[in-house]
Amino acid sequence: MEVRKLELAALGGFAVILYFSYRTLLPIFDAIVIGIALAYLIRPVSSALKPRTRYGSIAVLLSMSAVILPLIFVGLYITNEFVSTFRSSDLIRIVEESFSNMDVLITEIRDSLFGFLGTDIDSVSSSTLERFSEKFSQMAQGVYDYAIDVTTSLPLILFKILLAAVLAFYFLRDGDRVMDRLVQITPPEHKGLFSHFLRSTDIIFQAVIIGYIFKAIFTGIIAIVVFYVLGVPNAILLGILTGILDLIPVIGPWIVEILLFAWYLFQGDTGFAVVFLLSTYFFVSFIPEMYIRPRISGMAANIHPAIVLLGIIGGMFAFGAVGIIIGPMFLGIVMVALRIYFYDEPLEEIRFGYRDTFLNLFRGWKARENDKR
Repeated sequence: MEVRKLELAALGGFAVILYFSYRTLLPIFDAIVIGIALAYLIRPVSSALKPRTRYGSIAVLLSMSAVILPLIFVGLYITNEFVSTFRSSDLIRIVEESFSNMDVLITEIRDSLFGFLGTDIDSVSSSTLERFSEKFSQMAQGVYDYAIDVTTSLPLILFKILLAAVLAFYFLRDGDRVMDRLVQITPPEHKGLFSHFLRSTDIIFQAVIIGYIFKAIFTGIIAIVVFYVLGVPNAILLGILTGILDLIPVIGPWIVEILLFAWYLFQGDTGFAVVFLLSTYFFVSFIPEMYIRPRISGMAANIHPAIVLLGIIGGMFAFGAVGIIIGPMFLGIVMVALRIYFYDEPLEEIRFGYRDTFLNLFRGWKARENDKR
């Protein structure tokens, strides 16, 4: 009885410690997720450098520098070009004046939208017009508030990015040792199965990051094409900026769409502004998010794209911006567990690294081509 009481007390104490650990990590949860994503992004370079260097820490630092520094320089160059392009037009003042004259803008947008749909504005009831104006005003105010929140949170965002870089360093340096240690402490009769589960989970994580990167690349390419077709000036520059912003979960590509939408509204070209917003939302945001990313990640991980899509959407609602990364990871782990432990259908034997992930991607394309034949 005394031993039982001690066990219960120990379990209770451990539960309390787990709760406070959860509260400790919750504020930096997004930084941990970004750190994991950075580690998977940098790991191919780190794996190639480790055999050529004497110390693993040096290999990790060199690989992080080789990947992150070029991205920083490219981002700074694109940002400088973007600011230089719009400096003469005083874009910040335009956006502020656009939101300060929201009633006039909403009326113009409403009239242009109904005109674009071929509906006579006089035939629409006043209650419908009022509800349209109210809903659009709420949406615009929400976008404006979100932009202000992101701007005021920049110091915290930068701190979390730095923390994510430090965490990525430790994940890269010690990740393999932690995995090996977990396998070692597993009971012998389950060691092989658990090792396979870890490798399968690893490929799920890699596939999610691959889909994330490829989606940003395709977003930039599609944005360039759409901007060029619509006659937007500096289409290549804006398209590249859109692709780069797509790599940042907190911001995303929509910020370019909203700023250009506000720009055309301020210029008085309301009809084109509405067409531009609808076109860019469908081609630049909707198609890459709903089709390209789930398709690539699903093929690379050998799971159905619908699972990845559900993870992206559900993760975004449950965890915010970082949910688009961790949502598919969590559902992918569930699928791995179901296949290995319950349905006796383990994933193909794989190794740590990106080679087999890309092989899965190409195997999926090849299998599809064979099915068509």
